[in-house]
Amino acid sequence: MKRFEAVARALLSNGRGGSERLLARLRELYASAVQRHRWLVEHAELAPHEAGRRALQELAAEEKEQAERLRRLVSAVGGFAGDVPVPPPPQGACNYWGRLTQDLEAHRAAARDIRDQATTLVDEHPELAEALAALAREEEEHAARLRALIARSDPQALD
Repeated sequence: MKRFEAVARALLSNGRGGSERLLARLRELYASAVQRHRWLVEHAELAPHEAGRRALQELAAEEKEQAERLRRLVSAVGGFAGDVPVPPPPQGACNYWGRLTQDLEAHRAAARDIRDQATTLVDEHPELAEALAALAREEEEHAARLRALIARSDPQALD
């Protein structure tokens, strides 16, 4: 992460255009990570069994660490991440399976968004792009773990 932060500082100090847009995008990625963390914490509390609760708590802890890395990156480029408003609960999930499915979709979207941002930076800032691509891979791994939880859950079970 130190190298990631050094690249980000260099990005702002070299005077190349687009740094404000990049800062805004990094803030969005940070807010998204905070929201995913909050949803995972909430969904862990609602899990009907201990194994699911533990798995979601582990994912939540990893998501919190990702959010912290993104917050430090925003700070490194001279911005303030700010407070993230509490997101409204996702609509439509009335049981464990539904909540897991929503978590999976949120992680897939995050991986896609982070990868897209990395792609836009690859030519001018390959190290920063590489660091974002690593975050996208982490989100893909989280999605795989959520798929495994979904496979073991019963979509017809009520909480």
